[in-house]
Amino acid sequence: MEINKELLIEPFDEIYYRSCFYNPLISSIYYYGGTVFPILAEDIGVYQYIESTSGFQLNERNIGRPVVDILKDMNIHLDSDFFLPESPIESIQKAIQAGTPVFVPIDRYYWKANPEYQKEHARHYFLIIGYDERNFKIIDSRTLDSTSGTSFLNKISFQEVKESVRGWELWDGKDESINITRIMGTVKNGDPIAIHESIECFRNNLCLHYNEIKAGIEDIRKAAHSYANLESLDKINIQNIASDISQLKKLKVIEMFRYKKFFDTKSELPLSLMENTIKSFGLVQGALIKLKVTGKLRTDVVESIHQRMMEIYENELRVLDVIYSYCN
Repeated sequence: MEINKELLIEPFDEIYYRSCFYNPLISSIYYYGGTVFPILAEDIGVYQYIESTSGFQLNERNIGRPVVDILKDMNIHLDSDFFLPESPIESIQKAIQAGTPVFVPIDRYYWKANPEYQKEHARHYFLIIGYDERNFKIIDSRTLDSTSGTSFLNKISFQEVKESVRGWELWDGKDESINITRIMGTVKNGDPIAIHESIECFRNNLCLHYNEIKAGIEDIRKAAHSYANLESLDKINIQNIASDISQLKKLKVIEMFRYKKFFDTKSELPLSLMENTIKSFGLVQGALIKLKVTGKLRTDVVESIHQRMMEIYENELRVLDVIYSYCN
């Protein structure tokens, strides 16, 4: 077996795509001659308001097809059978030797290069693309700001991979939907999947789910009403709500990215509205943190949150109508 081996995979860093799960995965798609366009065509989020005895939440649910099915359409397959727990390093090295990158879930608690090292258990994903005498070469995606970030090349020692993978299995291994997986496909030298096919797919999805998306936007108004009528901080989990807002910001960044790729020649209006929505979500997030820090239900802050949520509601209706007009 070669002592040094590295696959020629470039990090995907056009945007921070949702989470550490996606950016390394999209890097593999480009390696096999694909593009992000088929994922963009299917990655449609719908707002979802949930109310219960413990409070309320505004988050999103995806109505597109599972990523695994989209990958199959690009002739890319995920294989976890290659991995042998009794010889983890050798299993990964053999996969790299065969020209297949390896997608790895870890517990960041055990990764020395990570800020959460031995502080906090947290799930993380990266893509192993090579190795030398002591380390694996990886494509990693980390950012403190959910609206930006890059993927970059990094290293992690063999021992850290062993500990991190084992830590993930012990701490969060009940989620068996994602395991150590090699990403297999056929490297293509020709043109990638034509963008017009993905645009047509997105148009079909938007037409099919238009009423569902619009009903989801109405949920923003429900959330705004709940904010305006807060009687006590005890009735909401501010930490969870702020986390949901962060995810919604990522959703809007993806929608901006998609618009630029699919419809950029149409109009700048949706872009400005999306930018305003991202800014408003950021202000709502900051206001929620202010409530959490002070521990007091300040009327001016609550009114500010309600106002921003209503602005988001109006922006989202306008964006939907404009983009829907392009699809007919």
